[in-house]
Amino acid sequence: IIISGDVAFSGADKEYKLAAAFFDDLLKTTDLDKSRLFVVPGNHDVDRGAVSFGAEVIASSLVNHHKQMSQLSEQHINFEVRGDDVRLSMTQATQVALILNELVQNSLEHGLMGVAQGELHVTFESTEHDVTLWVANNGNPLPDKFGLTTHSHLGLQIVGNLARGLGGTFTLADKLGYAVAEVKFPRRGDD
Repeated sequence: IIISGDVAFSGADKEYKLAAAFFDDLLKTTDLDKSRLFVVPGNHDVDRGAVSFGAEVIASSLVNHHKQMSQLSEQHINFEVRGDDVRLSMTQATQVALILNELVQNSLEHGLMGVAQGELHVTFESTEHDVTLWVANNGNPLPDKFGLTTHSHLGLQIVGNLARGLGGTFTLADKLGYAVAEVKFPRRGDD
């Protein structure tokens, strides 16, 4: 007997207990041994809430991509990823990857535009309740009287929406010679 496709709907233990009971009944009815049962899992047989991704891996991958692209120009940008390797659920990892991509791209296109040498840092910090990520560059300062509500282009609006989708906040300000984007959101269990 070959069973292919989705044995469960969301990869939960209780769904597999039901499936095991069904398979036992099926084998009993057909008078076959378990060695004659072949199960090929489907995409719903994954508990996506149990899958987690390291924020550092996501950030390093994105930064390396942008680093390779920036090597095509005359700029000398020092990229650095540092901080806690925060574990994120699949949903959070997707949103954080989109946020990071936009903030790194924004730093290169606006903050470091026309700068011969510069630094771009991605930093993660994790507490018991929150995750904070910063993307900072030491290039051009933000415009005078900068505000996300008045100076925000589509990319920064998307970052704000994604941060709110994570249940968090997004700020962008000049601090100690760096333009610093900060996204802070609560730690979540499985989602």
